[in-house]
Amino acid sequence: MQKTPIYLSDKVIPIYKFALIFAFLLSLASFFVGMGFGLFVYLDSGLSFADALIEASLLFLKGAAIAAFIGFVSFLAFWKKYQIRYHNCLKNRVSDCKEISFFRLA
Repeated sequence: MQKTPIYLSDKVIPIYKFALIFAFLLSLASFFVGMGFGLFVYLDSGLSFADALIEASLLFLKGAAIAAFIGFVSFLAFWKKYQIRYHNCLKNRVSDCKEISFFRLA
């Protein structure tokens, strides 16, 4: 039977959930901010539309990269916790079997 590491304890898991929500909202915000910044640059300065589109795309990609990294780390933590619970379920721990049965149902 494996013990759950401290970074996967039940007190830390809400931080990973918040990080997933934050990553989702950051990805949406980076899309809209990139579009708004691109329009602002196009209308305010003398740059061409293609140059403004490149600037907007770079801003979006920065936000998307940060959101992807945060989401990857959070999903990795949830996956590791699920693997530990599955391993413990195979070793006949009933509480872990009940916890992962929800994931199997989904």
